[in-house]
Amino acid sequence: MDKKRVTTTEAAARLADALSAHDSIRCNEAEPLIPALLDAERAGEDVAGNPAYTALTQHLDHCEVCLNLYAQLAEDLEAVVGVLEVLPAVAPAPPLFFSPPIPKGDHVLLQVLHGIVRRFTLTFDLPRLTPTLATLGGAQRTLYSDTLPEVAGAPLLALTAGRGPEGVWLQVAVRELSQKTTWQIRLDLDDQTLTATTDSRGIARFTLPLTAPLGEVHLHCEELPAGTQDE
Repeated sequence: MDKKRVTTTEAAARLADALSAHDSIRCNEAEPLIPALLDAERAGEDVAGNPAYTALTQHLDHCEVCLNLYAQLAEDLEAVVGVLEVLPAVAPAPPLFFSPPIPKGDHVLLQVLHGIVRRFTLTFDLPRLTPTLATLGGAQRTLYSDTLPEVAGAPLLALTAGRGPEGVWLQVAVRELSQKTTWQIRLDLDDQTLTATTDSRGIARFTLPLTAPLGEVHLHCEELPAGTQDE
């Protein structure tokens, strides 16, 4: 009896059926399982002897699409995890940019902020100045005087207050013996903010309006960059 001749198309179909007979999952079922397989391999598990991965590994043996996906995910995982592994195990201590305010007296708080530029904040109560009659001797009567302990690395700061025809004035002097620096001074008084820059003598002067409320004052001093100081 003559054998029936098999066409090329039929032979290819039979070969595909024979290969798929050992494949219990399809591509849409295999793709979600690939990340878990990669994690297990990276953890050192014996995936070849684990029945949980048998169907997937058999599918990868003959599915070029899923095998390419497996290779791409493995490469991406190696790139990400490789970067993470070179980071130090212990995180460095956080920078102490913001130190808590330190009481320096009954009416004064000092806060030093460490960073790229030097700056500090001083909070104090502005004394209520009353006008006095001028005398022939021209002697002045000190109404308020206080001194803060010296802070290492900080400039010398002097505050002087008085009352004139236009209102209360406040003079801020910021100086350093070793170098010449310029400081931006900001004065916060209730809802009013005044700004000035120290001159060549290191002095900034403020004149408060007659209507300005007296009491707690926030003085912010920030060192200007060297390039700005030369302008």
